[in-house]
Amino acid sequence: MSFSDCMQSSGLPVPSVDGLNEAKEFIENLHQAWEAAGGEVEMTLAALLAVGAVTGIDEEAVAAVAAVTVSAYIGACIGCLAAAGIEALKDLFASNPPQDFMSQQLASLGFDLSSSDTAAA
Repeated sequence: MSFSDCMQSSGLPVPSVDGLNEAKEFIENLHQAWEAAGGEVEMTLAALLAVGAVTGIDEEAVAAVAAVTVSAYIGACIGCLAAAGIEALKDLFASNPPQDFMSQQLASLGFDLSSSDTAAA
């Protein structure tokens, strides 16, 4: 399943990305914008968009899920990144390592990217 298909099937706004590398960049930029806006656990996507802290998400699509928290959306994005499969992630992270928050979220989902014989739990 692709990143975009996963986001769509979850009923969440699909960011404008082309491939896993752009999806990773989007997640990192969203996380950075969220932290810059205070990083409050209860902050919603609508609130983050209202302060102009993030781009790449269709504002009309966000209206349907405006109450979704940024942290939940970031978690869903990372989960959908993982849906691409462990080998695709290893290839991506070999040339473009994930930030700590992303590694931690992937580990909580059962993905250990540290060894070559890793498989999802």
